[in-house]
Amino acid sequence: MQQEQCGRSSLPLGAVATGGLYASTNPAIGLIVRRDSTMKTSLRVMCAVAVRLCDDKHGADSSPIKRIDAGCTIEPELHDALGGVKLKILCAPCDAIASDYLYTGWLTTADYAAKNREIVEAFAKSIREASAFHNTHRVTTSAVSKFNRVPIATFIKMRRANVALSLGPKQIQPLIEATARAKVIAKNVDAEELVLTPSR
Repeated sequence: MQQEQCGRSSLPLGAVATGGLYASTNPAIGLIVRRDSTMKTSLRVMCAVAVRLCDDKHGADSSPIKRIDAGCTIEPELHDALGGVKLKILCAPCDAIASDYLYTGWLTTADYAAKNREIVEAFAKSIREASAFHNTHRVTTSAVSKFNRVPIATFIKMRRANVALSLGPKQIQPLIEATARAKVIAKNVDAEELVLTPSR
């Protein structure tokens, strides 16, 4: 589950294990445009499109939009899109949030974590061990492609995000603050309150 769900939900949720770690040195998401595009103000354009589409959903008029000049996509679609001659990456838009942060993770309720401490800690340990293997055995773990129908050649060549090996508030706070600024969640939340099993 994505980390911003912690702040948006009325349930007392908290993070118990790590997930995807966004890193600006290895972005697995890109804002793509036509290869002959002269667009420069990438983040501003992306945000304007996103805001207008959001306005449509909530009843505002975004009729001035005549076309979409740019769009975000992730791997493996990003790899496939760049394989031709029509598209290029304009920027890595997630860099606007932070250079690195946790964008997914495993959550549970505070009540369950308190009552089942051994189970939760054993689960977090297994996720850490699996994550360490994933990060250092890219070819071996490419075997999962047969389950998600991504061609093995694409899976091996595309950029694959690392999985975080430790869980702490510093990794979660940037995304919380960004979603609060964008009013996806009602208010900023102290990430310290959301970490139920900090990594040891």
